[in-house]
Amino acid sequence: MVKPVDEPRFNFSRVSRRWAKRFSRVQIEMAQRALIIGADARPDLTQAEQQTLNQGRIEAADRIFQLEDERDALLCEVLEYVPADWLVEGAPDNLDWHDVESLDWVQAGKFDELLQMVGSARQASAKN
Repeated sequence: MVKPVDEPRFNFSRVSRRWAKRFSRVQIEMAQRALIIGADARPDLTQAEQQTLNQGRIEAADRIFQLEDERDALLCEVLEYVPADWLVEGAPDNLDWHDVESLDWVQAGKFDELLQMVGSARQASAKN
């Protein structure tokens, strides 16, 4: 007998189209800011241009940190359950997945997977 896979669960019945738009926009803006940080600088930049580029990268990183907080809050609006084997050792048994601080107990690699899953689950929910 095959044991059913225990996976995170989401509930989109409490959120509107506005939530979906905001979640998508946060993800897109984070990707855009990451491009700024990772872009190769031209070798012929003046010192002033390099300083401007560096300042832009610092501002992009700061904005990503803000967006991560916003994304996490949005995630908690729809997150219902995370399996115990996705959590770090020592995680409490009674985590409230609507509380952003509960996300700190999710393993780093599993958190990335959780973010991918919420997007897929939202699309599936929209089809139903």
